[in-house]
Amino acid sequence: MRGEWYYAENWEPIGPITFDALVDHLRTSPNSGDVQVWRDGLEDWQAAKDIPELFDSVFRPPPLPQERKIAARSVPMGEAIGGKKSALGQIAVFVALTAALWLGGFFSIYENSPEGIERLVGEFTPSALLKGVTDPSEMERLVKEHPTNQFLKLTATTYRAALETNRLTRELFDEIEPPALAKDPDLATAKRPDLEKYRHDLRTAETNATEAMTRYVVLLKDERARIVAFANTFDLKDEVKRQLLIGIDNRHARFTAYISQMLSARAQFYRAFGKVLDILIEQSGTYKVQASGQFVFSSPYIADRYTALANEINTASKRVAELEKQELEKQGEQLAQFQQEGWIRFVSGK
Repeated sequence: MRGEWYYAENWEPIGPITFDALVDHLRTSPNSGDVQVWRDGLEDWQAAKDIPELFDSVFRPPPLPQERKIAARSVPMGEAIGGKKSALGQIAVFVALTAALWLGGFFSIYENSPEGIERLVGEFTPSALLKGVTDPSEMERLVKEHPTNQFLKLTATTYRAALETNRLTRELFDEIEPPALAKDPDLATAKRPDLEKYRHDLRTAETNATEAMTRYVVLLKDERARIVAFANTFDLKDEVKRQLLIGIDNRHARFTAYISQMLSARAQFYRAFGKVLDILIEQSGTYKVQASGQFVFSSPYIADRYTALANEINTASKRVAELEKQELEKQGEQLAQFQQEGWIRFVSGK
């Protein structure tokens, strides 16, 4: 019954007013549940909270939001982490090809400064000295056979420097991820301390990936400096040295561009993954994981945040995959082919 209502204020009756007006008044009044109200049909004044129709309209809390299932499937953690592991391995494989371009400097010397190369080779022409050699890794054998030949010493030293840089680069990339990240987390059963530990390791990996580029550039500079120092022990024309360094710098620039993109994509992955864990830590004990792998949250806002971050992870993973396909497979094969063709051209003098 919603006729005319009265309420008491300072022991004075106020009214008559409509039911809706009384509801509005009670919603803004302090201690509104204890306000005395009356309408026709009530035997006496009663507290507002004891009137069922007022209680339902003013004092009953709204219903809890319904559980919201994420429409898209949950973050493909296993796939993403698997892609991460593969990508780091592929970086090392790609870096292994750094030796493929080490001969660039010597190609440049031979093509642009024949007098300088002849001085290094001495009584031998390149084709005679390197006859039958089809791979630069055989340089060590030639150095043993011609221990006084300056040309062979310089080429072998340059090749060893590239291999050493490759070894150090592998170590650098192996240090990016803490060992605990090698194991995929079971987010459906993981407890809050487990999530927090994994989150800490992701922050470490992100920092390491971000700083790895600077450390890689230092390795390249050290390699260049070692080669320059060794070249300076020979009586070489400045043009010969310049051409040698052009080849080295071109090789370094090519790999620096690729690795910079790969490390950036890797850091983005760690960052997005970490933000997902931030949500799970924050909502620990309140979300559910269905058998299908979908995460179920009670708040649409949390679900939307989670879905957006899941998309970030997928984007970062796809970026890594694209880099692997476009830069590793395609350019890696081209570099290997370039190495073999360039070496044969260099040896033959054509």
